[in-house]
Amino acid sequence: MDQPPSKPPPSLSDVTQEIQQRIEEDHAAAYAQFVAEILKFADRREPLFRYLSHTFEIYAHHRSFLKFKEGLKGWEDYLTTLREWVLGQAETLTAPWDWPLGVPFLEQLRAHLIGRSYHWKAEVMKREREAKAANQSPHPAIIAAPSPSPKAPKGRDIPDPKPELLRNPDATLSRLKAAEALGIATRTLDRWVADRKLTPIGFGARKRFKVKDLQRLLDQKLADKRDTQ
Repeated sequence: MDQPPSKPPPSLSDVTQEIQQRIEEDHAAAYAQFVAEILKFADRREPLFRYLSHTFEIYAHHRSFLKFKEGLKGWEDYLTTLREWVLGQAETLTAPWDWPLGVPFLEQLRAHLIGRSYHWKAEVMKREREAKAANQSPHPAIIAAPSPSPKAPKGRDIPDPKPELLRNPDATLSRLKAAEALGIATRTLDRWVADRKLTPIGFGARKRFKVKDLQRLLDQKLADKRDTQ
């Protein structure tokens, strides 16, 4: 990935547009490589891990050349948003997996991205220090926040519960529908299963969840929310 040019100093709009274009180019290339790899291998964990890690690196690398008005705090907030966005993509892509595969994968990816966030924080701090010593600016532009785009990372919204899915107390729901009913991520549902907070019926991709059990947890969740308000 090439670094954006800094001489002569381009305008703010030119810089953000150029960087966004490079992000989209690199991201498209990374996705093409990912697709090519998953067509070759039955186990998609390693290609997916590489693709998601590479996605984080692409955004962090290019955005690190823009200075936020909030300074280092703005950069840290962006890295957090970027990390959660990538993890959100991971949750979506691993949703069909059985939890013994999905949960460890997501935990490993989270740990990796946290480490890389510290790396990019240190990288920007190093640039700032070296530029200050040389009496130069390490950034080609100043922005208040990342410019939005269809592919730009954004924070994950907390989903609202859908109690209408729990109208039939004798029914059972799939893993995805159970998480949707409770207003939680599928990996949170998997963690509750691992902690024996919720017991499914069946095994693997065929496991289902009793509506009665889900309703109990939803009632508890809503009660806890009221107590903290």
